[in-house]
Amino acid sequence: MFVKYGKGREGIEKYLLDGQKKDRFFTRDQLDSRLILSGNLDDLSGVLKSYSKSTTTGDNYKHFVLTFKENFIPDNILSSINSDFKRFITSGYKSDELYYYAEAHQPKILGFVTKNQQ
Repeated sequence: MFVKYGKGREGIEKYLLDGQKKDRFFTRDQLDSRLILSGNLDDLSGVLKSYSKSTTTGDNYKHFVLTFKENFIPDNILSSINSDFKRFITSGYKSDELYYYAEAHQPKILGFVTKNQQ
C-alpha cells in the first residue's frame, strides 16, 4: 500500500463526482466503480462550503490517497482497511472536530493514455 497526502482549498468534490483531471479523457463513471466506505458526499460538500466561508486563507481540507498494487480488492477488505486508517488518522481529534469521508475506486479501465501522451 502506498499513501499519498494532499491538501487544497477547493475542487475535491468535483473530482470525486466526475473524476475529470486536466489531461484525462475519461469520466469517473468510465474509469471506475465507487464504493462509499465512510461518510456522505453531500455532507462533505456542506462541511467544505461552510468552512470556506469562514476562512480566507490556507487550506480547507486534507486528503489521503491509498493506492494498492492489486487491481481488485474485495469490499470487506477495503472496509477493514478503511476502518483501521480512519481510527489511525482521527485518533487525535474529537468526533466534532473533523469530517471523515472515504470511497474506494475499483478500476474499470486498467490503463489509459492522457491527452499529453498522444
